[in-house]
Amino acid sequence: MARFLAVDWDQSEVRYVLASTRGQGLDVVAAASTAIGSDNGEPGARAAAIGQWLHDELARHKWGRTETLVGLDRATLEILHL
Repeated sequence: MARFLAVDWDQSEVRYVLASTRGQGLDVVAAASTAIGSDNGEPGARAAAIGQWLHDELARHKWGRTETLVGLDRATLEILHL
């Protein structure tokens, strides 16, 4: 049984889904979201808050190491044509 954590975020909210596979099916264990506060001028404060929230959520569900899928907004990526 493979376990997965899917995470994505935008300027105002971070979301996650915990799921596990069983045969050809997928069982969603938990899903939640929370508002992202401002960084208050401190570099990395927002990222640290997101990381702590995700850590607390995984601990609450007693979910250890897992494969993680991260969704990124196309506007945050820089694509270079070679």
